[in-house]
Amino acid sequence: MSSVVRRLVDKASLPPCALRIHPSDPTVFYIGTYKLVKDNERYGTIEIWKCTKTLQKVNEIAAGSAILDLKFDPFDESRLISVHSMGNLKIWKLTDDNLHLRETLNYQAYEEITLITAANFHPTRQNVLTLSTTTGVCSVLTLGEKINQRDFDTTHDLECWFSTFGCFDGLQDVVFSGGDDRNLIAHDNRMADFPVWKTDRLHDAGIVSVLPATPSWNSAHPYTVWTGSYDDHLNLLDLRVSPPSDLIPGVPPRVLQRENLGGGVWRLIPGPNNDGRVLCCAMYAGCRMLKSADDTIIVEQEFKDDHDSMVYGGDWTAGNMVTCSFYDQVIQVWDQQ
Repeated sequence: MSSVVRRLVDKASLPPCALRIHPSDPTVFYIGTYKLVKDNERYGTIEIWKCTKTLQKVNEIAAGSAILDLKFDPFDESRLISVHSMGNLKIWKLTDDNLHLRETLNYQAYEEITLITAANFHPTRQNVLTLSTTTGVCSVLTLGEKINQRDFDTTHDLECWFSTFGCFDGLQDVVFSGGDDRNLIAHDNRMADFPVWKTDRLHDAGIVSVLPATPSWNSAHPYTVWTGSYDDHLNLLDLRVSPPSDLIPGVPPRVLQRENLGGGVWRLIPGPNNDGRVLCCAMYAGCRMLKSADDTIIVEQEFKDDHDSMVYGGDWTAGNMVTCSFYDQVIQVWDQQ
């Protein structure tokens, strides 16, 4: 069993909402910030930090509106995506030293009153990503000279907090989305007008994170999904699929395990070593180190230290693990032992 020990601590300049470590340089990480100025006016930046024996902020880029999520393009590590509180998505190009960003696209996906809550790239298809929004809409974007946007007709009744793609046979065209209405929806990107299934029976509060199996995480159980909720629980779901079949219309997943993590299960971040481990940002309860083993969820460790407010952001590579909490603006770097 691994253990996690804090190595460094510092503070962001503004409340941090999302965090990403550079895919091939674990000493550099990027923080998207979210500052409510007044009423519905929100401001954001991308802070660039260098982490070696010390922790140092080396750059800060004004991003206009607040940032709710950051993601690297899995097929081009020089491209970083940010999604914002005014319904727009930005693409940033990294310089050779990874310490500077240049904005290359500002795409207005929705009305300016809409917050984009999360973005996720397709794990096996280039230039395809999914977006979730505070209006309950979930969309698929295909990037190119002209951006193609498809909004699913079936929406969440309240905020849609997270959406992501399936990966294995029968799931490559499926987008799973979770919302404040407690619904988990399986959309088929080939048929945007109706869902494969929709269920509000999995959690007792809003669903805020979804983690399907990928080739680098939980691949021995390709038709299971983890879902996290404001109800403090992490569910292990069986999609009831046998390859190469598709999802069965109208037949929602079955809960195989339900684990109380003591805090809202905001983010689930698989580890870099393909060993089944997952870093969980557990909001007011700090962080959890989880593991998928024999198709079960194991809670290996709880850790928090100076995180006294909502832990919204985290990431880890073979060289570093970094987490951040919102109101206290704390950044912590951890060693895995």
